Amino acid sequence: MQEFVIENGVLEKYQGTEATVVVPEGVTAIGYRAFYYCQSLQEIQLPEGVMEIGHHAFDCCKSLEKIRIPDSVKKIGGDAFWCCSSLQEIQIPDSVTEIGRSAFAGCSSLQEIWIPDSVTKSEGFCTFMDCSSLQEIRMPDSVTVIGEGMFWDCRSLQKIQIPNRVTAIQKRAFKSCTSLQEIRIPEGVTEIGYEAFAGCSSLREIRIPDSVISIGKHILKDCENLSTVIASPSIKCELCNDLYSEGLKKLCSLSGELKRDIFTNLSKPVKNKKAVLRAFIEQDDAETLNFLLDRNYIANTKIRDELIEWAALNKKTEAVAALLAYKNRTGNLEKEEKAREKQIKKELNI
Repeated sequence: MQEFVIENGVLEKYQGTEATVVVPEGVTAIGYRAFYYCQSLQEIQLPEGVMEIGHHAFDCCKSLEKIRIPDSVKKIGGDAFWCCSSLQEIQIPDSVTEIGRSAFAGCSSLQEIWIPDSVTKSEGFCTFMDCSSLQEIRMPDSVTVIGEGMFWDCRSLQKIQIPNRVTAIQKRAFKSCTSLQEIRIPEGVTEIGYEAFAGCSSLREIRIPDSVISIGKHILKDCENLSTVIASPSIKCELCNDLYSEGLKKLCSLSGELKRDIFTNLSKPVKNKKAVLRAFIEQDDAETLNFLLDRNYIANTKIRDELIEWAALNKKTEAVAALLAYKNRTGNLEKEEKAREKQIKKELNI
C-alpha cells in the first residue's frame, strides 16, 4: 500500500505506521486530516515548498513530539494540531500570516510558543485552549482581539503581555488560567467578554482601563485570591454588583479588602442585611462584620441580640466579640428607638 496519497501537490492522506516520517519533495500543502489519528507518529519533517498546513492535518497525533515547520508555510489551518498532547515545542516561522481556530488546542505538553509579527490574521477561537503546560507566550503587535476561549484552561500560564493594539478580550479568553498572577490590560481595550478571567484563582490584582465601555457577566468569578480591583467608578460598580450576585458563600471566600470594596460600591442597598451578617458570623469574620456594623447593618436591638445569641450558640468567638463591642458602642440605641417610636405616635396622634 502506498504510504502517501498526493494529488496536485496536496498530501491528502498518510497511510503508513512509521514513527518518523519524511514528507517527499514537491508537496505544497498538507491536506485535511492528512495525518489524522496517526498514533505511531513521533516526528515529521516537512519539505521547503509546503505553503499550507490544512484543517485537522495532525489532529489527535498524540505521540507527535517534534515537527519543523518550513519557512515557506503561510497558513496553519483550524484544529491543525488539535490534541497533539506530546508536542512540547513548536516554532512558527516568520512566513506564517494566518493561524486558524483551535490550531493548538489540547497540546497539553506545549510549554512555550512565540507567534511571529508576520501573523496578521488569527481567528483566536480556543487557539491554545487546554494547553495545560503552557507557561509563556509571546503575541505579535498585530493582534487586535484576544479571541473567545483563546487561553481557556491554560493552567500553567504565569504571565502574558497583551499587545497594545488589542481592543477586545472576548468571552472565556483566560478562563481557568489558575497560575496567572497578574495581567495588564492596555488602554484601548473597549470590551471584556463573559467569564473572561473567571477561575483565575491566583490572580491578585486587576486594573481595567478607562477605555473599557462594555463588560460581560462573571468576568472575575472564582478569582478567590483577588484582592484589588482598579477601575472607573461605573465599571467598578458593575463588577461589584456582579460579584455580589454570585451569592454569599462565594462572597465570604473573597479577600477582606475586596469584600469591603464590593459593599462600598454596590449600586443598590442590600435588602436582607440580617442574612448577610449571619453569613459573616458563620465564617467568624470579625473584620468584615465590623465593617458592616459601622454601616448600620443592624436595624434594631432585637436583631442585634438575636445575632449575638446565634453567634454564641455556634461558638463564633470572634464574631461574638465584635457584636458585643458594637453593643457597647451603641448603648443608647434602645433609648433612641423608643424616642423615635414615641415621636411617630405623637405625629400620628395615637
